[in-house]
Amino acid sequence: MKNLKKILWILPTSAVLVGLYSSKVIADNNISPPVTQNGVTSFISCLTEPGGYYVGSWTVRHDPTSDKITYVDIVEYFQGGVYQTFSYLVNPPLTVVKNVENLVQQAMSKYEQDNYQGALSDYNQIIQLEPNNEWHYFNRGQIRRLMKDKKGAAEDFQEAIKLNPTEASAYNMLGITLQELGKIEEGVEIFTQGIRTVPELNKKERKSLYANRASAYMRLNNWQAALENLHKVIELDPSAAHYYTSRGKVRGKLGDMQGAEADLSEADRMKPDNSSLQLSIGTIYEEMGMKKKAIEHYQKATQIATKEGDTRMQQLIQEALQSAYLGL
Repeated sequence: MKNLKKILWILPTSAVLVGLYSSKVIADNNISPPVTQNGVTSFISCLTEPGGYYVGSWTVRHDPTSDKITYVDIVEYFQGGVYQTFSYLVNPPLTVVKNVENLVQQAMSKYEQDNYQGALSDYNQIIQLEPNNEWHYFNRGQIRRLMKDKKGAAEDFQEAIKLNPTEASAYNMLGITLQELGKIEEGVEIFTQGIRTVPELNKKERKSLYANRASAYMRLNNWQAALENLHKVIELDPSAAHYYTSRGKVRGKLGDMQGAEADLSEADRMKPDNSSLQLSIGTIYEEMGMKKKAIEHYQKATQIATKEGDTRMQQLIQEALQSAYLGL
């Protein structure tokens, strides 16, 4: 699927509860039903709230000194009745897993054939079967966005963030979608939330959040904020030429012509044979009132596009050239 995250299936072999300060173990072979839904909700809270977590093959360790549910509480409450309901949530039957796998593959195939309605229908079923997987909501959000259902897409991206607050992709797509809905300031807030939440070690993901926030600030004509974000983007990834063109544009808007020329020259040095980049550089020079420089880069872009046989790009460049010549 072109824009959809691929799903990885990890199947824990058993649901085992272990008390951190006790040697007693509740294992699959001595657990029996029934168990209430409230009990399952309480047990999930024990796992996900501070003081409790799960690792390995769903081993649960819990600090009995916290104000959350303790190991003893679990034993006394469930009396060995957790397995059939809770284990279904963390280790669903193989038939459910296979159904989800098959539906994901089917949705991917439909997506690649531009059958977005069919892919959406499949993802509706997938989410019913596996409602706690953030990537299912993310993928459905991507499909809805392509179908122009921006509101529905935003809701799915929000749900993906709830399920995994450290996943940058969901913040990026939610922020972009909100901008498409005309909610640029809200988009900025989402990018900011992502920057605060996504771990510092995830440099590539954080770069994309800063870049998208810079773009949003540019749409708001907040050039100083855009510049600060582009500084951070280039600090995280100094090898991407298009970030230098963006920063050059912003510096030009702020009246820093020397800084703008330095950035545009660096972008030109990095990708001298890219017609699209040369067109962008020319456009920025023209916006800065430097027509001769603009024409120089437009002509360079024309030579590259002609050599590559890119007629569409040649047309765009010719339109830009005509505009620049008229301004001389």
